[in-house]
Amino acid sequence: KRALSISFNASPLELHHEDYADFLLDLMRAHGLDSTWLTLEITESVSIEDEHTTRENLRSIHHAGVKLSIDDFGVGTSSLSRLHTILADRIKIDRAFIEGLEKDPGMRTTVQMIIKLAQALELDVIAEGVSSPEQARFLLDAGLVKAQGYLYSRPVEATDFARMLMDGQVPETPAQG
Repeated sequence: KRALSISFNASPLELHHEDYADFLLDLMRAHGLDSTWLTLEITESVSIEDEHTTRENLRSIHHAGVKLSIDDFGVGTSSLSRLHTILADRIKIDRAFIEGLEKDPGMRTTVQMIIKLAQALELDVIAEGVSSPEQARFLLDAGLVKAQGYLYSRPVEATDFARMLMDGQVPETPAQG
């Protein structure tokens, strides 16, 4: 059986609130959630304002075992130093890069370099917005084994997803994540 993980987003406003980490960890305990199943997704710009509070919240959440993922990597206020400051475990390559793969050689090079950077920093990496078999093949050839997008599934309602899980209908493909 494969392990299920859940990724969720937090807004900069939530992370700037001094009690956010305590609130989240209390919520996890109250519902019996294992922190190793969870990944908190944040944007690159999340730590620009009120850096101290945000860093402390992220540090507490990460210390509790929740993985941290930088969402929409490459299109925000990119700073490679933030990969270490935020204690990132994963980066998600923004769909804008993936959409350009089939037409733009420069975009292919950029995506290959992001993948190599993530691998060199021992970060997990996932591509967002994969919509064609050609994009998936390029990513697999570049060493990326996790992706999300319409090629794998359109968005589904929570109740439909729960039913799919119970019925074993969630597809397992090498480029899914």
